[in-house]
Amino acid sequence: EQSEVAESLKGDDTEGSWQIKTSRVTLTDEEPRGVINVCFHTAALYGQFGPSVNLTDQVSDPRRLHLCRSFYILAKIINNRLHDDLREKLGLGYAASFGNIQYAIFNKGFAYLAITAFPERVDETLKEIIRLLQELRTKEVTETELRKARDPVASAKQSILTSNSVWLGYMTDLQNEHMPKHFSDIREVYTHIESISVKDVELAIKLCIRPGMLWATIGTTTGKTSSDIS
Repeated sequence: EQSEVAESLKGDDTEGSWQIKTSRVTLTDEEPRGVINVCFHTAALYGQFGPSVNLTDQVSDPRRLHLCRSFYILAKIINNRLHDDLREKLGLGYAASFGNIQYAIFNKGFAYLAITAFPERVDETLKEIIRLLQELRTKEVTETELRKARDPVASAKQSILTSNSVWLGYMTDLQNEHMPKHFSDIREVYTHIESISVKDVELAIKLCIRPGMLWATIGTTTGKTSSDIS
């Protein structure tokens, strides 16, 4: 069974409301389960946000990947909030994660939230996901949240840099004809990450997480028994 609906979600964000387009799929299975995925557009690797918009123009730091790396730390803060609020405080899911894909060539990237939820509470869970996104723009990031997200990345520097795959990733696209990396993009990566501040993260929120269209997919199973299925 499938259904799709578009609706407007009112929030406290004075700069606008989120519009959400929801697709639902119900399957028959032995175990009752629920999965929610929420996606939205965000900036690409070098700040592209459309064919003629580059968000790095609004960032005072001259390093080309500063917005990208600020968003990287922001993603970790969002993951921590998902764990603490959605899972631990509200008990709305088994697992919850936030991630993003920032393309080098395309004009936009996208971000996604993936939650394994209780099937009877998927609507409540989706509502809390939207609230969390809205709170990003109204609830200040604290220094404690920043350190919790940033410091483990910085402290893992030595172990990460021993991996050949990391260096291959750094060198990818250095000779790309369309969107080449600069050597400055791969120099002092961890020094750059260690320098990211609350102000940088909040600017990444303002620029990259904007009210607009969200796409949500909700999958649930009926939890029928083996005899019911057969």
